Amino acid sequence: MSSSNSSTLKTQFVSDLAGDTRQLGRVSLSQVVEGWLNTPLITIVGFVSLFGVAIFNLIDIEVDNAKVSAGGQAVIKIGFLALGGLYGGVGFLTDGRVRKLLFSFPVMWMMILLGFYFVSVATSSTKFASLASAISIACVLSMTVTAIVQLGPLRMLQTMFYATSLYVSGSWFVYLFVPSIGVFQEPTVGGEFVARMGGLAHPNTLGQVSGLTLVLGLLLYREEKKFSL
Repeated sequence: MSSSNSSTLKTQFVSDLAGDTRQLGRVSLSQVVEGWLNTPLITIVGFVSLFGVAIFNLIDIEVDNAKVSAGGQAVIKIGFLALGGLYGGVGFLTDGRVRKLLFSFPVMWMMILLGFYFVSVATSSTKFASLASAISIACVLSMTVTAIVQLGPLRMLQTMFYATSLYVSGSWFVYLFVPSIGVFQEPTVGGEFVARMGGLAHPNTLGQVSGLTLVLGLLLYREEKKFSL
């Protein structure tokens, strides 16, 4: 391969990470690594925060869900939310496209709803929990809008698909090999318990995420087909 062709592939890969273009050909592992090394730090933070929030926010394997503590799971979730909020905040302050999207419809409706969340904190019986929830929503919203603008819709969907696929795969793993975590004991009206597949969280969460993964996969398959044609 000539040096000009090699340079073209590298440029295509780096721009693809930024969400501007799609990868046009197969690249070697060394080119993949070099592409990541040449990627701006803020772009890497965007991928990491989006992936982390998408998967770790779903996991809930606490033995006693009635207790709220700063356990390992909570710290990880807060850490990725904070990273996502930082990424979104930097995008809001430095990228006019992010501000424009945030204050345009339909995203503006979400901003209005977020405002109501913060206003309701004053009348909440659990002010600290309500404030934490409102801040979490603000972090996710700002991170999502910044990711759409800077990473591109396609790369954002791919990152979410990888995260949810890993969550579903992990749920199957713990269900089959670590039943103490993967099997959820559902209480019934008669006081008995029914064993259900919960995986890394509640069975309902697994069902919702499985459906979302299927939809994301179909969307990405459709986009790939359109591009290949």
